[in-house]
Amino acid sequence: MFRILTFFQCSNNFRNEAKLCPDVVVADIQDDQVERQVELQQTEDQVEPTLPWSIPTRKWQLEQSEEYDRVRLMLNAMQEQKAKEIEGKSPVLPRMKDELGWCGFCLGTEFQGKYLKAIAAAGEDPPEIMMDDGEAKSCLPEDGSPRPPLITILLNMDQPMIQQVLDYHIHWLPLMGFTIAQGCWIYALMACLAKPLIPDCAASLRAMARTCRNIRLTV
Repeated sequence: MFRILTFFQCSNNFRNEAKLCPDVVVADIQDDQVERQVELQQTEDQVEPTLPWSIPTRKWQLEQSEEYDRVRLMLNAMQEQKAKEIEGKSPVLPRMKDELGWCGFCLGTEFQGKYLKAIAAAGEDPPEIMMDDGEAKSCLPEDGSPRPPLITILLNMDQPMIQQVLDYHIHWLPLMGFTIAQGCWIYALMACLAKPLIPDCAASLRAMARTCRNIRLTV
């Protein structure tokens, strides 16, 4: 049987046990694990040195920033005053978790096929095919060409979908390289992001900035 203790008896037991504990406790950590973690962190944060010719002029940066702010404010105003003639006129959108569907929807079936070959060559698992033939016919461009990020599409995407599709583009970028069609989509999706950014989204944008910088150095 259990012996029932009063509050004061419990307190005394806690104090007595605390007196038996050392003031400082040192964990037995293996040195090779610490060195491996530090080395991995340095590898992930490593950035190639910046070359002078690869940095845009300050004037150009300010012009692009002002234009981006103008586009973002325009889209925010349109989102708040969503006109009835825009609603429902978007093409059928892929499901949010359908990476392969969004790949074909945004960048065309030719890009989609090249992406599947690239991930196979890299030894990665291919994305799950979520569309049946009927959905593919409704979502994907008839001629297989890239689809521009039209306002009728963007205004029918909520924030979770915008962030997810932007993550897809950021994932495709280092594997497939930069294309004008993808640049249009990345710019449009970034302009639709709501502030403040969630931490995952901010981390994705930093990763994209590093990738774009590395691509620029190879041009």
